[in-house]
Amino acid sequence: MRTKAALFARACVVVFLIYLPLSWFWNWATETRFWTPFEMFVSAILTVLFFGGIAWLITNVGMSLLFGRNAEYERYKTVGGDSFIDSMPRLPKESSWQFECPVCGAPVEHRIDICGQCGYGSETP
Repeated sequence: MRTKAALFARACVVVFLIYLPLSWFWNWATETRFWTPFEMFVSAILTVLFFGGIAWLITNVGMSLLFGRNAEYERYKTVGGDSFIDSMPRLPKESSWQFECPVCGAPVEHRIDICGQCGYGSETP
């Protein structure tokens, strides 16, 4: 499970990096100083809070409606599971690959995968 603060910070940075060039373009096109970088940073935080909050609420209410009486889901929630946070995509890291090739032992991303080192799993010999 991932930390909510790290996910929130990453989302704010991404939105800020989108907003900032747009504000520069707006200021250039209108020949004004309407949007400052600080205002764009605050806008990014508020945008992530608002839309992320709506998405979190919809995801958690929906999962509770679908799986609320499921014992496995209840255990997942009691150990700190969050349906929204845990469903966010992750950047693949070679060190986080938990599977290995049965022939050469090299790390592979999926349980059934083609080994990049020895070629095990490919259809060609």
